[in-house]
Amino acid sequence: MPAIIKRDHPSRITTVTAVYTVAVTAGASLSSGLAVPVEDWFGASWRLPLGLLAIPAALAGLLWLPRARRAAHAARSAPPAAPPRGVAALVWRSRLAWHVTAFMGLQSLLAYVVIGWLPTLCQDRGMDAASAGYVLALVAAVQAVGSLAVPVLARRTRDQRPLVIATVALTALGFAGVTWAPIGSVWAWTVVLGLGQGLGFATALSFIGLRAHDAHVAVQLSGMAQGVGYVIAALGPLALGALHDATGGWTVPMLGVLAVCAALAVPGLPAGRLRTVGAPAAPAPEVVNTGSSGHIPN
Repeated sequence: MPAIIKRDHPSRITTVTAVYTVAVTAGASLSSGLAVPVEDWFGASWRLPLGLLAIPAALAGLLWLPRARRAAHAARSAPPAAPPRGVAALVWRSRLAWHVTAFMGLQSLLAYVVIGWLPTLCQDRGMDAASAGYVLALVAAVQAVGSLAVPVLARRTRDQRPLVIATVALTALGFAGVTWAPIGSVWAWTVVLGLGQGLGFATALSFIGLRAHDAHVAVQLSGMAQGVGYVIAALGPLALGALHDATGGWTVPMLGVLAVCAALAVPGLPAGRLRTVGAPAAPAPEVVNTGSSGHIPN
């Protein structure tokens, strides 16, 4: 999707990306909030609400089918130009591309920790299963608000570094509050966490389009950032569970999560600068021989 957005909406990357992330997070919020109630209403196990998610997935496929057919027809009528040679190598050798990839991976790791462990954490703190599911649903719902804030804030800043700082601060505060603040305040801290993660998700996806010089680079950067990034992200729930089992509590695992929040700034701040991967080198300035030993740039 980031590559498609770069190709079809190059002048509105942050706005269109925000709309896309709102759709993703709204769907996640709805499914998280309904999982336990559906299980209770039908007296079933967790397999029923999980299996029912096949329905919206199938509907999404049907909605996308006409566009896919039109694209296939257009490709047969006028095959797209072949991408320039060496784009993949250019992207994989780019330090900026690795910054984008690391930011994508670390913010996704934090999101996977929320999805995998936040309800369990809330239940260990005394919540029932349904309420813990509503906490997860609230995080996802507020992420939509954070995502929509990205294009608004981006228009008021010189680059995306302030968005990275806000992501780090809000996400760290949210995790700390959900873990150690009085249980009655968990809903407020959930809102803070959701805002931070919404900013981070939309910013990470926007980086793919904003940091790519053209659509060909965006395709390669999208594959790299999401392919490598989600491998990094997949380690999060596993590592958190291992730390929880090893220590018998949440203090050490969540301190590790806060360390990841801080580490998010390391690739995020360079990725937020106004540069692109694959930009052509500036031509060397012309020089004029003055007849003396020096040269004057034209």
